[in-house]
Amino acid sequence: MSSSDDPLSPSWMMNQPMILTWSVDALPGQLKGFTGIDDPYEEPEKAELVIEAAGSDGRLRRPEDQAKQILAFLRSKGYLSAPTS
Repeated sequence: MSSSDDPLSPSWMMNQPMILTWSVDALPGQLKGFTGIDDPYEEPEKAELVIEAAGSDGRLRRPEDQAKQILAFLRSKGYLSAPTS
């Protein structure tokens, strides 16, 4: 898999215009109600996915493992297709 196909790579992220547009527009106040910028975080009553920072043994989980959990969830819901070799 090339870095341009890998959703964890910076080059993939940089080619996702909506992600960058939302972030850039939110900072100077162009988007109102942007969670974490000008709107407080509200914990969901029933989250579909919870990413824990630490495992059951108390050790911190690697960010790569957390990202894999997110990608597996998105694939299971049909939002992403399985990576091609």
